[in-house]
Formats: sequence, C-alpha cells, structure tokens
Amino acid sequence: MAKAEQEEGFNKAKSIVYRLLNIRLRSEHELRAKLVSKKLPHSIVEQAIRYFRGLDLVNDRQFARQWIASRLKKPFGFNRIRLELTEKGIPAAVIQETLDEASKDYDEWTTAAQLAQHRARKYRNIDADKVRRRLYGYLQRRGFKTSTIVKVIRNI
Repeated sequence: MAKAEQEEGFNKAKSIVYRLLNIRLRSEHELRAKLVSKKLPHSIVEQAIRYFRGLDLVNDRQFARQWIASRLKKPFGFNRIRLELTEKGIPAAVIQETLDEASKDYDEWTTAAQLAQHRARKYRNIDADKVRRRLYGYLQRRGFKTSTIVKVIRNI
C-alpha cells in the first residue's frame, strides 16, 4: 500500500473513532468492529487502535467502570451489566475486577426492593401469586441475582 493511501486511510480511521468517542466512550472491540465495517484494511485498523490506546482514549478498564456506573444508575443488576460488557468485548477478568470494585458501594438488595415496591403498586388488583411472578420476571430481566430476587419477593 502506498504511503499516501496508508495516511489517507489512517486519517479516515481517526475521524471515525473521534466521532464515535465524541458520543460516548467505546470499548476496543466496538471501535475495531466499526472500523472493519467501514472496509478499512486490518493494518490501518490496528494502527488506529494503537494510536488511541496511546492517547488513553481507548481503555477497556476505564470503559467498563463508566459503563457500570451508568447502568447502576438505571438501575440494573450485575448479571445484566456483565452480559452487556461481554457483548461489548470486554475481557472477563476486567469485567470481574470492575464489578467487584463497584459492588463495594452498591447495595443490590435495597435497589431491587425499591424497584419491586414501585412496580408492585401497578399490580394492586392482581392475584398475589401473579404479582410475585411478574416481579420475579421484571427483576430478572433487569439483571438481579436470583437469590436477591427471592429475598425481595419474600419481603413484599
């Protein structure tokens, strides 16, 4: 590949990545997939990833921390967050480490209980067993642990 083509491709890759990062942080996997989808050569994709890693704009650990913080505000449980990070290509070790850090300051049971109480208000005139099933499904879809869900439903 000629040097001019290489430089043009690299500039195109940088432009794409800057645009994506302007919206939100991205995992390395997400950026790589986007650049590949734009039909950029592998060498340019790798060069761009190295460039942004060098600027510390691509950092999977930092991305995972921010993703977890934003998802806990929704609030979602750790199971769902783990799945989302896996889908975004974050290594399992990084996911576990960042979730462990986040769990120190997060009370999953209290959060799930608050969600369940809020949701249960919508089910006032429904059979109690049906309410428990609906709450179980709701909390499960939000990614809370089964043991947490069972405890919450017992207390409602």
